[in-house]
Amino acid sequence: MSKKQKRDYYEILGIDKNATSDEIKRAFRRLAKEYHPDVSSVPNAEEKFKEINEAYQILSNEQKRANYDRFGHESMGFESSNFADFNDIFSGFADLFNQNPYGRHQRSEEKIDKIFVLNLTFFEAMHGVTKTQQIEFDVFCSKCKGKGGETNNDVVKCQNCNGRGHEVMQIFGLFSQKVTCSKCKGNGIFVKNKCSFCRGKKIEKRKENLEINVPKGVQSGQQMRFENKAKINTITKKSGDLFVEFYVEPNPIFKREENDLFTDVYVSYLEVLLGKEISVPTIDGIKKIDIDVGIKNNKIVRLKNYGSYDPNNSKRRGHQYLRIKIELPNKLSAKEIELINEIDKNTKFNPNQDFIEKIKKKGWTKQ
Repeated sequence: MSKKQKRDYYEILGIDKNATSDEIKRAFRRLAKEYHPDVSSVPNAEEKFKEINEAYQILSNEQKRANYDRFGHESMGFESSNFADFNDIFSGFADLFNQNPYGRHQRSEEKIDKIFVLNLTFFEAMHGVTKTQQIEFDVFCSKCKGKGGETNNDVVKCQNCNGRGHEVMQIFGLFSQKVTCSKCKGNGIFVKNKCSFCRGKKIEKRKENLEINVPKGVQSGQQMRFENKAKINTITKKSGDLFVEFYVEPNPIFKREENDLFTDVYVSYLEVLLGKEISVPTIDGIKKIDIDVGIKNNKIVRLKNYGSYDPNNSKRRGHQYLRIKIELPNKLSAKEIELINEIDKNTKFNPNQDFIEKIKKKGWTKQ
């Protein structure tokens, strides 16, 4: 069917454009029973069923429905599925019945991973550190080797599903649907006499001291993977991985943006007037730098290659940016006042007087 010939999806399902998700499901159920090609005598039932399923797949998805409402069929890029394979079409029915359509087949893909959060101080993250953490993970039972039975003869094929891990459910009495076997829970086997060591769980717990080499410059949220250090999927026999996720405690002095660090540095008005050498904090320790005479408040000074290490390449570093904050004293001693008054009498630097003279000359204020 070409895009020009496509019917409106709401019309196909016989529903209003304001239909709720429950109304869409009910319409789909009703029409699926009527037009399923295995039972329907309606001419072109196969094409009609495809059309019904296509409409349902779009309108039952909130995002696809919104796109369709705005742009019509042009937004879908939909290609009809091969009707010889009902898996894609039946996935819609799995949603309706809250069933896993492939039972053991989907579960067989699962790896059971685990996340462990490792707390780091700011300087541990900046310079890297080696941490030792005791972890617990799964290994196959040393007695039954992960089979679950006391002996090999105690592990038999599940008679309910014939070892397939799934059984067949009838939908509407018209066609069948695969679901996880209710007896073996997808394992495909049944244990007559459970292993006395693991009690049929097939696994045992092992503790280990894990050495974690934290790279320089690591940030909160970054992870390090350790393979086969988590839980075991007893169906697939696959071991999950342990992901160590780092959390870096914030530092009140250093603010990080990517690999750059930002720091406020406080100086006195005299240091600014004289352009003196000052001390500044860096992640490598206290560093001495010279500031320019008369440097402005909030001026940014860059310290090249004094930022964070790049966690992906320890040979690279960011920069540190210092924001100069000029501080004035709240109180002066008598001697300080005397010296400053003497300076004031002899200085030619008087920005306030220069400002007043300028606005008078321009006529910007009343004389």
